[in-house]
Amino acid sequence: MKTMWLRPPYGQTDLLEWDFSGGLPSCSIIIVTPERHDEISEFESSVHLMRRRHPYAPAVMQVVPNEASTCIAFIRRADRMRIRAIWDGRSPPGECIRSDITTPRNLGEDIGEWLSLVGYPELAHQATRFGDILSINGCGHISLREALHSGKTSESRPRKKTHTPTSREWKAAVHALACAMALQRNPHWGLARVAMECGYGDQAGMCRAFKRFFKVTPTGARSALGWEPLLTRWVGSWTVLR
Repeated sequence: MKTMWLRPPYGQTDLLEWDFSGGLPSCSIIIVTPERHDEISEFESSVHLMRRRHPYAPAVMQVVPNEASTCIAFIRRADRMRIRAIWDGRSPPGECIRSDITTPRNLGEDIGEWLSLVGYPELAHQATRFGDILSINGCGHISLREALHSGKTSESRPRKKTHTPTSREWKAAVHALACAMALQRNPHWGLARVAMECGYGDQAGMCRAFKRFFKVTPTGARSALGWEPLLTRWVGSWTVLR
């Protein structure tokens, strides 16, 4: 398996060689390329290990068109490996993968799997539940009626010296995360339009949510691609007794 990493603003000149062992800057994207001698089981294990070491970086598979026939088995397993997008190796990478990486098919399930990956399996079910409430379509509009009015849920108080997200915090965080995907998916939309489309009362409300959960402005969230670096910021603020 060949590995590279892609840095913002995700152009062709932002693609760099990587030996898998070193660290990566924030907002990086990992590019993995199957090679002819790779066994799919070994490739899948390597991708899983790489994601555990660098959970803040989305994984993208590069498949050159004239070699696609030899990589068909890898492409079919892409969802299982949590590969976020497929890049053809020729088009500008950022523009080629933008739609797929910012339109997750099942955001709740992806977040639940990611939390288990980084050591919070006990929270995966809750994340999946609230992530599944959000319905995202191709226009980037997010339906939040169920998320905001889905009935009362039990709120568990954090234990002493411990903070884990309550049900209300999960709703608000996943709302903000899905809004960040709309920002990234529609780079030419103004912030006020995105706030309105995503169900915030105004742009200021969206900005407060981003600062609260991700410690960045909406403009800062838009400069990245993928939800992993944003969720990493929020999870990094938790204190959980082990």
